[in-house]
Amino acid sequence: MPTRTGDYGVKILKTLLSAQDIRPVLSIPIALFFMAGLSTGCTVTKHAGLLNGEPDALTLQRPGEKRALTIKDSATPSVMNQLLGCVLEVEGKRKIDAFHVSRWRVLDAGDGSMPYVGVLSRFSAGGQVAVADQQTGRLIKIHPDDSLRFSDHIGQLVLVMGYQVGPDTIRVVGFRRLTP
Repeated sequence: MPTRTGDYGVKILKTLLSAQDIRPVLSIPIALFFMAGLSTGCTVTKHAGLLNGEPDALTLQRPGEKRALTIKDSATPSVMNQLLGCVLEVEGKRKIDAFHVSRWRVLDAGDGSMPYVGVLSRFSAGGQVAVADQQTGRLIKIHPDDSLRFSDHIGQLVLVMGYQVGPDTIRVVGFRRLTP
């Protein structure tokens, strides 16, 4: 007498079908089970929340939930560690151990407004600098009075917080150098 229900079902199939007929019948439910399991882990989703944690164990705090983040890109972990305390929108895939991030953007760096994240470059011969903002795709000029303090950071990835004073021109309130 079979001890499990699954064994009983297989025993019935064996009595009704030959051994060659049983393999295709059993492979269909097994294939459906694996396809359902794989499809849930392959969906790209977005989540937003406050980035917290230690450099080796990052969490994205959303109201009522903690989601561990695992970074896929080798250059990104050091940048993500420098964004602790920022509100981020992350895009990626949920895996067994964590949420693997493929893209991210900063929604709030602590002052309530969306910062500019990009590489600093010289904008004019007079020394004015600009940020090639990765989040909007625009070139954001930094006011000439603020440009001097950025001269040592040309070519580096930075996060700049500020307010707009003219067309694509900002006054800087604060910034972070995001070294990869």
